[in-house]
Amino acid sequence: MAAATMSWDDGMHMKVKRVQVTYEDVINSIEAEYEDDQNPKRHGNPGRKSDGVSLSPDEYITDVTGYYKSSGAEDAVAALAFKTNKTEYGPYGNKTGNQFSIHAPKDNQIAGFQGISSNVLNSIDVHFAPLPSSVSSSSPSSALGQANKVEAQGGKGGTPWDDGAHEHVRKVYVGQGDSGVTYVKFEYEKAGNRETREHGKKTLLGAEVFEVDPDDYITSVEVQSDRIFGDDTDVITCLIFKTAKGKTSPPFGLEGPQKHELKDRKGGKVVGFHGRVGGELLNALGAYFAPPSSAGGTASATKPAGSAAGAKPISK
Repeated sequence: MAAATMSWDDGMHMKVKRVQVTYEDVINSIEAEYEDDQNPKRHGNPGRKSDGVSLSPDEYITDVTGYYKSSGAEDAVAALAFKTNKTEYGPYGNKTGNQFSIHAPKDNQIAGFQGISSNVLNSIDVHFAPLPSSVSSSSPSSALGQANKVEAQGGKGGTPWDDGAHEHVRKVYVGQGDSGVTYVKFEYEKAGNRETREHGKKTLLGAEVFEVDPDDYITSVEVQSDRIFGDDTDVITCLIFKTAKGKTSPPFGLEGPQKHELKDRKGGKVVGFHGRVGGELLNALGAYFAPPSSAGGTASATKPAGSAAGAKPISK
């Protein structure tokens, strides 16, 4: 017997910040985090595979596409893909069954999700809203709002996390385990205040710290990775941070065969990090870069007036 279905509606928000989906044969669940609501609710039941989308501050969703099919006695979404003003993510799941597409009207974004779920995601619909309000291009906050998000390097496993862009990175903490990097913690500065973000789990070995001088900034990060026995994807084994004034951190971890450098082609400074963490290990690390003169926070969006239009629902 199919599980009871339930309608749900996240409502319309300023902007979608993150989307997480789990899937097996079909999409089992979806979870969205919004710019103005960082307590997301999961709809559906978790599946064995997990993937997600973490958007940069100046990125917004324009299209949701996918497939749906009959699964037992009910319809289910089989695959989902997300298109933004910058790139495309997915598809996640299986491209089988009937195809559907939801496209935001001109000068609009997809700013909320709604649908029907049971043990799986049965259908999905969206809310439209005007594009996030832009900040004057001459303002420092606009510079960080346009921060360049460099793709995470390492493995493809784990759950995405995203700290967003800040004014400065002041301290970096790295914890190690027997097989690789297990823990990172970053101390950021924004609007004169210090705040920290941590990801992963610290082991008995503790964590080493790399402190950035007040008149200096991080320009690149070397990410080394390796495939550990029993895993089907790489994990990070070592991290090395370099600054504009030539300061280099010790190698945090053990040398790995795969080496990638996180660096901005325009010579920007690191103002935030994102990545993936799974189990006991850090799977991947990426960064946000902004011009060295940036001194503001991330761009903010004002809540659009009026109600959003419903997108075309999935139907047989």
